[in-house]
Amino acid sequence: MDALPIYHGGITREAGEKLLLAAGTDGSYLLRDSESIPGVYCLCVLHQGYVYTYRVSKTETGSWSEEFAFIPVRHREHPVGLHCKGGVVGQGGGGSTPGVPGRALVSQ
Repeated sequence: MDALPIYHGGITREAGEKLLLAAGTDGSYLLRDSESIPGVYCLCVLHQGYVYTYRVSKTETGSWSEEFAFIPVRHREHPVGLHCKGGVVGQGGGGSTPGVPGRALVSQ
């Protein structure tokens, strides 16, 4: 992961949110270590002024899995899904799900 420009290591959720909000571009995202679960990553995505956080981990079969870790309050009743395709992008580029500007997981 260290070689990926989107990987920010052990920064806090708050620090990651500040970086994304400062970028100000919908679809901007970063990958960081989970603060609460060792060996798990968090994919943080900026969309319409809110940062969505997804836990990303490798399964026993070697594929990647995601789950919501933090959803902004206004979206908790109707969360937006995350569709993933291999590939790495730094800023969103038209994800296939309405409301999700980019899709990215780190491919092997």
